[in-house]
Amino acid sequence: MLSSILEWSAIMVIIWLITLSLHIPIGFFQLLPIFIVAACAGNLSMIPGGIGSFDVVFLWGMESYRIQDENVLALLIFYRLSYFVIPFLVSALLFIIDYSKRDKHLL
Repeated sequence: MLSSILEWSAIMVIIWLITLSLHIPIGFFQLLPIFIVAACAGNLSMIPGGIGSFDVVFLWGMESYRIQDENVLALLIFYRLSYFVIPFLVSALLFIIDYSKRDKHLL
């Protein structure tokens, strides 16, 4: 349970940091309920990764603060990159390094 709390907290902080870097005018505590509702929608939809349902609910929530759709879509793209692509690339690199070390021991 602690690991789940840490993961969701880290995701929230990453999204908030992306909003800061994109100069999106929304505070942490304004963003928090939008994130919670979007995360629940993503989990309830049973779609792997909540892709689509999370994004739509997040977009609707950000519209309530009159944030432009283009900024929200950029935020969601950077979030998806940081959550899926970057960990995949890091794990692929670590796999290649580990596999190359094992291959040398077999020779």
